[in-house]
Amino acid sequence: MHCQPEQGDRVGGDVKAPQRIDTPDPRPPKNFREGVVVISCVLGPNGRVHNPKVTTSLSSEADASALAAVERWKFKPATKDDLPVAVQISIMVSFRKPSG
Repeated sequence: MHCQPEQGDRVGGDVKAPQRIDTPDPRPPKNFREGVVVISCVLGPNGRVHNPKVTTSLSSEADASALAAVERWKFKPATKDDLPVAVQISIMVSFRKPSG
């Protein structure tokens, strides 16, 4: 068991934003509906998502799919004074029908 950060800095000023490294798409839910799920979380100094919570819901299936995907995402962490820091971020996960 490991401890997860509960809170972090906000991006801006001398806190530089994290950068996405690996952000696999979520699995489309069975009852597909286009829209966006917004997830609030702490991005740790290790570049991993901690304590994700749905703040804007689409459906229970879409929410679960978005949470599962975001938990696998990896980032280059935010920095302050060139050192990695935890930051509070919101992530928008879009569900769209493929074009074609």
